Amino acid sequence: MRAILVLICALSVSCIKQPELILSEEQMIDILVDKYLAEQAMSRVVGQDRDSLYAAYHEQILRIHDVSDEDYEMTMTVLLDDLRRFEDLHQQVKERMRDLKKNLN
Repeated sequence: MRAILVLICALSVSCIKQPELILSEEQMIDILVDKYLAEQAMSRVVGQDRDSLYAAYHEQILRIHDVSDEDYEMTMTVLLDDLRRFEDLHQQVKERMRDLKKNLN
């Protein structure tokens, strides 16, 4: 009986539809790669200068990708509510970063 209950719970959870992302995963990968590159560029900046620079980079990156801050934040919220989905996306970001580094060498 307990096994049946566990099976029913597992099936019901697997049938729950994931919320739609406002931005596509590919858009998010592009944005996150640019944000990581910006963070690397700021690695030696400290204090308020770093905060100001981060805000400027964030705004510029979203403008480059023609994305509103609201759409970005809502998409991040959906992704962070589903950690497996976020981890999959983050893995793709890391692979893209490795490819960029490889192409520079």
